[in-house]
Amino acid sequence: MKAAGDANNDWVVSHRLIARHSSSERGRAATLAQVTAAFERFYQGDAASGLAGLKESETPLVSAEYLRSLKARCPGGMAVVTGRPRAGESPQLAAT
Repeated sequence: MKAAGDANNDWVVSHRLIARHSSSERGRAATLAQVTAAFERFYQGDAASGLAGLKESETPLVSAEYLRSLKARCPGGMAVVTGRPRAGESPQLAAT
């Protein structure tokens, strides 16, 4: 999977796995956009159907307090690169 590239892109890897290993034609024919939408629905949650997002069960690696202390030591500003869309931003990053 890594040799195909984009191994850090969860949507692309999920799409490849589904296309390669799905037992149904529908699964094998799923587009990247369809896989991305389903992935985001499970991760972000879906208020309309009452589905809680998997992001709610994640354990932060660092606390908001620690990020604020780092920010205080960076008078020129600080950036955190996550690889996630802004909607997937963790509460710790939003709190800084």
